[in-house]
Amino acid sequence: MYCRQCGAYNREDSRYCENCGKPLFAPPPQYPQKDNEPEKKKRRIIWTAIIAAMTVLLAVIAVVVWIRVGQERKYTEQMELGDRYLAEMKYEDAQICFRKAIEINPKQAQPYIQLSTALVETQQYDEAEEVLTEALEVIPAKETKKVEAIRRKLSEVQELIKIEEEKEEDPLNIAMEVLGYPYLSENSYTMQFAREDGNFLMIGMEEEGILCADRFDYDQDGDEEIFVVVLAGSGTQWWYSRAFLLVMLEQTEGDSWSEAAEITVDVSLNVAVCPARIEFFARTYPDHIGIFLEDTSIAQHLADGVSWKLSQISYQDGSFQQVGEQINMAGSDDIAHACLEMDESYDPAGYPQGRQQILDFTGSIHELEIYPQRLGWDSPLTEQDGSLRKLVRLVKTTDITPQQTGQWQQNGALSPLGPVEVKITDFCREEETAEDGSQTAEYQADIVTYQGNDEIQYPQFSPSSDTVDRWNTHYEEMAATVQQTQNDTLAQGAAQAWAKLEAQIMYQEGSLVSIRFFSDEYYGGAHNMTREFGETIDLAGDHTYTLPELLNTDAATAQQMVNDGFNQLIAQRPDEFFPDTVCDVSADFNEVGYYKTAEGIHVISSLYWLAPFSSGTHEILLQPLP
Repeated sequence: MYCRQCGAYNREDSRYCENCGKPLFAPPPQYPQKDNEPEKKKRRIIWTAIIAAMTVLLAVIAVVVWIRVGQERKYTEQMELGDRYLAEMKYEDAQICFRKAIEINPKQAQPYIQLSTALVETQQYDEAEEVLTEALEVIPAKETKKVEAIRRKLSEVQELIKIEEEKEEDPLNIAMEVLGYPYLSENSYTMQFAREDGNFLMIGMEEEGILCADRFDYDQDGDEEIFVVVLAGSGTQWWYSRAFLLVMLEQTEGDSWSEAAEITVDVSLNVAVCPARIEFFARTYPDHIGIFLEDTSIAQHLADGVSWKLSQISYQDGSFQQVGEQINMAGSDDIAHACLEMDESYDPAGYPQGRQQILDFTGSIHELEIYPQRLGWDSPLTEQDGSLRKLVRLVKTTDITPQQTGQWQQNGALSPLGPVEVKITDFCREEETAEDGSQTAEYQADIVTYQGNDEIQYPQFSPSSDTVDRWNTHYEEMAATVQQTQNDTLAQGAAQAWAKLEAQIMYQEGSLVSIRFFSDEYYGGAHNMTREFGETIDLAGDHTYTLPELLNTDAATAQQMVNDGFNQLIAQRPDEFFPDTVCDVSADFNEVGYYKTAEGIHVISSLYWLAPFSSGTHEILLQPLP
């Protein structure tokens, strides 16, 4: 190594020059030292700021989380409290809670739904609709589940609004509000006979109220009125002090209703006769609407006799007016029977005026364009003429025997005798519920076999009611008769016998049911006997529709329609009928069967005086008259 000062050579491990003594290695250069304190201070400030900012941010996050948790807790508390109030039917308190829950979290669907429920319970339907509509505006559309839940609830509320609007137009609700009477719903009331000052009275029904309310243009002025039948009186316990109050309501300015006219009908059920029926109905004529009262009874407990009364009023120029004279029919049981059958040939010895009485009575009814096939307490005119507008019916029946009544009368007993059943049927209400379906009874029809015999069938209906049960018993007894006839024939030693009964439901419209039967029976002889027949019945009442009813006409016209129909069939298919045959059915139509379907009125026949047995059953289809 050479010295940089004198150039002398030195050993490699020498640090100083052996010649001049100078250091062999130069010291590092010395630079002037700078002051770094400001830079360090700046860095400290920056880090301090960063730490402070992070601390503040963490604090803000903590506060936000704390607030959110608190809000969620308050929201949950309000929802739980509102649900509890809702369950306790404290609807106003529930509304307050759900509104607070909406203020806390307006993006949740449940408080809107629950609030609308509480509003509906207090009949605030419009406000419930507004709440749900607001929810659809606030909750984002992307929250599909929440939006769908709101829409479902909104649909329910709108349906309730529609129902309430219909209720506001319901004539019964209007009548109750205007007149202040309650509604005596369709029901049976138990009553009793009593005596007072030698009179027979009925006790046990203290209610006063509306029997029916019918909305219809009764004065034919283009605007509808509401006709109301009210059972009213002095408010005592005695039925005889009550009367039928007929009221007409008119609509005034502002769509409000008020009483325009009333009339009291002097008819009561206190008469100690059973059975009895009072019925109100209406018919449209070219110049007026006739409102009729049919009052029918059979005095089988105190005297042998019958009574029918038919009176008519109309509503014109703002008032009720009597139309014509009251039509009366009264007589003994034999006259009653003749009148029931409309037997114009009745003329028993010793009572020749009976025939004229029947002719006068039935002729008076026919003059009113009402054509019954029968008359009597169990044959109301409205069940025989479909053009009549049914209103209300009251039927009184009892199991009291004439002997009991006679003993009671002779002994002068003061204790009541009963029970007497009075059934009220509001046809106006039945028709209304049938239109919207909301209260219509759903009748189920089934075809069953008799005691496991597949060859014998008959219809059975449900659900059970007094009338349905009677129809079921009727058809079961019909099947039992077929079976018993076969058994009796075989028991008498017949070599061969069979009985077959088939049933088929052809049509059903509410309580109206059409049934077609096929019968094949052999009890000896040259050949078996086959027959097809049908009928249309009313499950809600004890009624089988007659052919004139189904054709919406009188008996003579129905008879002509049947004859024309079969004669036209004979002309089209002459090979199936006897030569020179002309159909001429009787007015009671016993030769034919008939039933209604959506296509029209089917008339079926095995008229062996028209065609040979081998040609089978013939059928025509008739259309009801308008």
